[in-house]
Amino acid sequence: MAVLAFPARHLTRDDQSAIIAKAGRGGYCCQPTIGDDGCPSIVLLDDRRRVRGYITKEHGVYAVMNARRIAVVESRRLDDVLSVLSP
Repeated sequence: MAVLAFPARHLTRDDQSAIIAKAGRGGYCCQPTIGDDGCPSIVLLDDRRRVRGYITKEHGVYAVMNARRIAVVESRRLDDVLSVLSP
């Protein structure tokens, strides 16, 4: 019987490390946090420490949201999220 490798439901430490590294190169400061739903998320801050957005993952789907928590990108691929963080 074949075993299917389902993606993690929420952000993993590897996800967080990749996002923080890419966001740092893009000029963002990042702050890992726990969202209102109790799941890990990342807050994107600008150079003045103002909230510019959030990155979450729920049910295996990444979401990049603006400061008002409106999704601007949703994808099952981490590469899509990382491309948004490019300078």
